[in-house]
Amino acid sequence: MRRKLLISLLSLPAFSCLLLCACQRQNITFGSQEQTAFAGDTPAQTESEPIQETQSSAAAETSIANPAPALLYQRDAIYDAKTGVQRFTLDTQGMNASIYFEIPVFEETTAGRRKINAFFQNLEQNFFSPENENLSAAWEHISSRPDHGTYFYENDAFICTDTETWISVSISYYWNMGGVNDTGCTNYNFSAKTGEMLKLSGLIEESEPEALTALYNALREEYDSFDLDWERIREYSLDDFDFCIYEDGIFIDFDRYEIADGAAGSFSLRLPVHLRTSE
Repeated sequence: MRRKLLISLLSLPAFSCLLLCACQRQNITFGSQEQTAFAGDTPAQTESEPIQETQSSAAAETSIANPAPALLYQRDAIYDAKTGVQRFTLDTQGMNASIYFEIPVFEETTAGRRKINAFFQNLEQNFFSPENENLSAAWEHISSRPDHGTYFYENDAFICTDTETWISVSISYYWNMGGVNDTGCTNYNFSAKTGEMLKLSGLIEESEPEALTALYNALREEYDSFDLDWERIREYSLDDFDFCIYEDGIFIDFDRYEIADGAAGSFSLRLPVHLRTSE
C-alpha cells in the first residue's frame, strides 16, 4: 500500500503489520503549531518532538501545584448490536476531551472471521498503549491546556461489506487539538474464508493500466474544480490506493491533505471497474 502518514503509530505483531506497514497521512496540529508524524515499515519508529509552550509564571506555578494526570489507558467498552461495532472510550480523568477507538465484531463462524476479530482487537489494544505516540502527545497537550476547549481524537469503524466472500471495514478518524482539524480513513479488506488481507489488483477483472485510466478519468469527472496533486497521484500503483468494498462497487478514499490542499477536504469516489464474483 502507499506510504502515508499515520494518525496513530501502532506497534503490531507481524500479522498486523501486513496491514499497517503502509503509512497513513495526518498533519498533527496543536493550536497554531503543526507537526507531521511518519511511520515506516518498522512500527513506532517515529520520533515526535515535544511541543514547547511559553507559560506565564502564574500558570507555571499552577501547573506545579496541580500536575497533569498520568495517562492510564483505562477505557470503557460499549457494543452496538445494530452496527456490529464496539467502541472503546478513554477515561480522560475529567479533562474536556473525546478520545475513542472503534472496532467491528464479527460472528466467529469460520477460522477466517476469528482471525479478523483478533486483528482488530490487537489494533485497539495497540491504540491505547505507550506505543501510540500520537495519543501520548495529545494527552500531554490536553493536560497542559485543560480549559482551552474540547479536544478530539476519534476513530469510528464502519462495516462496508460482510458476506461469505468479502469483509470490508473502514475506520475514519477525526483529530482536533485546538488548531486545524484533520480527517481521513484507513480501509481493511479481507477474505471472509481465510481472514487474509486482499489487494485491489486481485479483486477486479481489469488490468492495472485499465483500472488506473478509469480512476484518473473518474477523478477528473468528480473533482475537476479542485487543484489535485496529479504528480503524486500518478506515483501510486493500483495497490497503493486505499479502497473499500461496498454492495455497489469499489470506492477509493483519499485523506485530507493527501492529494489536494487541506481546504479541499478528503475525497471518495467509485472506481468504475468490475469486481470479481469470487476470490
